[in-house]
Amino acid sequence: MALLFVFYSLFFLSFLLVIRHFYHNALGPNPKVSYLGPKAYPIVGSLIEFMLNRHRFLEWTTELLSRSPTQTVTHWRLGRVPDVVTANPLNVEHMLKNNFENYPKGPRFISFLHDFLGDGIFNADGDTWKIQRKTASFQFSTKSLRTFMLSVVQSEINQRLIPLLEFVSSSQKLIDLQDVLERFAFDNVCKVAFGSDPACLEFFPMNSGKNSENSGQESSFSDKEYRTFSEKSTIAGKTTGQSSVKSVEKYEVSGECLVNSGGFDDVSREKETLKMRENAFLAAFEEATVLSAWRFLGIVPHFWKVLKFCHVASEKKISDCVRVVHVYANGIVRARYAGMESNDQDLMSPSAADQMLGSSDKQMNEMNGQDLISRFMADQRFGSSDELLRDVVISFILAGRDTTSSALSRFFWLLTCHPEVEKNILAEIQNIRETAG
Repeated sequence: MALLFVFYSLFFLSFLLVIRHFYHNALGPNPKVSYLGPKAYPIVGSLIEFMLNRHRFLEWTTELLSRSPTQTVTHWRLGRVPDVVTANPLNVEHMLKNNFENYPKGPRFISFLHDFLGDGIFNADGDTWKIQRKTASFQFSTKSLRTFMLSVVQSEINQRLIPLLEFVSSSQKLIDLQDVLERFAFDNVCKVAFGSDPACLEFFPMNSGKNSENSGQESSFSDKEYRTFSEKSTIAGKTTGQSSVKSVEKYEVSGECLVNSGGFDDVSREKETLKMRENAFLAAFEEATVLSAWRFLGIVPHFWKVLKFCHVASEKKISDCVRVVHVYANGIVRARYAGMESNDQDLMSPSAADQMLGSSDKQMNEMNGQDLISRFMADQRFGSSDELLRDVVISFILAGRDTTSSALSRFFWLLTCHPEVEKNILAEIQNIRETAG
């Protein structure tokens, strides 16, 4: 009986110590300082609050940070080490600029994204990160590249983006602006970084909008409308029926894979094949990004590894999407090797480059072999690793596509919320145009 009493006493004491340990971690060592993170409970920590807000994690985190005078909060949940989240500019500068080497991503972070990003710059630490950062930094600091980037962006705006928006406006159709901007950014980053032109914006599918709020009819391109838009697009007008198959990488979707494709018989087949190729990659890229990010938000730590081992649920989707992304990225790498071997660093015929960039073909010729992926290939530390080059391609697609499109989408949304600012911007643009003649 006495032994049983001692056992229960020790069990109860241990239980109290465990509660005190977790409670101490939740509140911090100074009980006078109010806890500014999510509400925490014994044992489970902030797991309940996390589960209630997981579907709106970014909004929830923003709310927590906005309530904190230091713009920094701490939270923890069962099975996880405490996390510190900060939006304080001084903290961000300290971690990402002044003392970056003291804040590595660590094996936990890297494991979440490794299937998708591999050893790319956004998922690397130490020497691997330094090498990629140094090579990319040198590439983007050259005057020739800045001039080339300007000509590429101007060409993409004038020959693709504006004609598309004009067509949409005149035909009273609705489009997903973020999708348009993602394609715009994707075309630009592929031209600048890899010397290839996916032409995503040129073949934008408008099948998700409505003619009006009450019409109930889908707003999409017909073959006739596609020809009309193609005629208005400088690039489409020049390449359709000629050498357009050379102005883009020749891939066609077959099931879940991308395979080498031949030419096109007519405008309709060209449209559908290019739409299939690029839409499949963009959809797979977006899905892989979202599902990889959701690994961070798992309720049960490391449960995603069990799903991955069993190849089921979200982990099966990640595997399928990453396979499509890898095939596309490997195609870019192989095409660059082929271009370098044939001394055709543009990956396009001179006539196709002329048609794509118009007056900027001189800059294209000057940039032969100087794009991002060519510089990595020239570096012996990368040239022997096709997998690392593939990871470089994926990382820079992620950087160039998502950052620009997200910022521009948010900017235009804010303009709709503040029409007076939009009016001032338009007035300033008009004044500049009048002054410049």
